[in-house]
Amino acid sequence: MLVSIPSRRAYSALVGAVMLLAAGPAFAKPWSVDAKSSAIRFSGDHAGTKFNGGFTAWTAQIEFDPAQPEAGSAAVTIDLVSARTGNKQYDATLPDGEWLASKATPKAEFRAQSFTKTGANAFLAKGALTIRGKSLPVELPFTVDPAGKVGTLNAKLKIDRTFFGIGATVDPKGEWVSKIIDVEITLTATAS
Repeated sequence: MLVSIPSRRAYSALVGAVMLLAAGPAFAKPWSVDAKSSAIRFSGDHAGTKFNGGFTAWTAQIEFDPAQPEAGSAAVTIDLVSARTGNKQYDATLPDGEWLASKATPKAEFRAQSFTKTGANAFLAKGALTIRGKSLPVELPFTVDPAGKVGTLNAKLKIDRTFFGIGATVDPKGEWVSKIIDVEITLTATAS
């Protein structure tokens, strides 16, 4: 009986293939976000006075493993009518068609399409931000501070409101309301 012995190169390729199959595909871990200890905030200037606000209603579906960020995905949906600043005048104006237009387009969404590691506990999410029906590519740098199964994600982003048509007719140059709006995200989540 003759047994064919594979060449060293063929043997190495066969062993590599078996190891890859045994390792299985890369899967991201689903995270459950605790909305009570998380926040999506925004800030800017109005007539030289700083204002701060946030959204009280939003959802986030996140699948992310810091060890394999490329397998991750995320979708954050924000209820625009939930925007609050604590200033009655601002809060009455924000839903208007000229500003957030929350009746015509009630939701904003950030959908991440790729994740890359940029440093120790630091990452970059690339995706699309949609506000008032306009989608633009966005790069969102963020950090993840893991503590066992619970982690805190922190991110900061600057957006030009006029790109999304926010106040683009009544204040296109930012003479009253700053064109650049700072967005700060803090999410506390538990890995499943």
